[in-house]
Amino acid sequence: MTNAPNLPISQIFTGAHGWHYKVDNTVDTGLTRVAPSDIDAAEQRLGVVFPDVLRRLYLVQNGGVIEDIVIPGASALSGHSEETLVYPFVNGALPPVQALTGLVPFWDVAFQAQEYADLFGLLRPPLPDNADQMIVLSDWPGQVLLLDLRAPGRSPVGLCALYYDGRPQEPRWQSDGLWWADAECFFNNLQRVPG
Repeated sequence: MTNAPNLPISQIFTGAHGWHYKVDNTVDTGLTRVAPSDIDAAEQRLGVVFPDVLRRLYLVQNGGVIEDIVIPGASALSGHSEETLVYPFVNGALPPVQALTGLVPFWDVAFQAQEYADLFGLLRPPLPDNADQMIVLSDWPGQVLLLDLRAPGRSPVGLCALYYDGRPQEPRWQSDGLWWADAECFFNNLQRVPG
């Protein structure tokens, strides 16, 4: 297990990204900070209230590259006997606040493309009620880092495999995922890989 100190929220990003998104017919790259009103608008669009730690993160930088960030102590969650380090931002970035999406629209947009269906033979896994309030913080084909805001006052964060080897994980994708109790616990335990 690493002895690296936990990172202050202001040091999570290692750079800006080239993520392009369209808002009001303009293209931005997510390089700048956002105003609280931008975060409020994203909450209203998604029908959720972000935990304070996510608001603070977006006030530092509007998404960006997150490299060499791990969260220790996953052994207790994953049933492994030794400490493991998990890279939770599976695509190495956090999207701009304007590009955040819930799990249902994420799945519908990302995996309905014909080439994905043909290439991987993917079927949509069973999604829970109000899955559109499970916010996708990072994704890589098959894996997602989710902020679950379906229950007021709760904000568990999960790293889940939606499918494996081309097959949906059925209801197991939630129970087999690595889950942290809340967003504060998750973000406050991030560490940079020593090296």
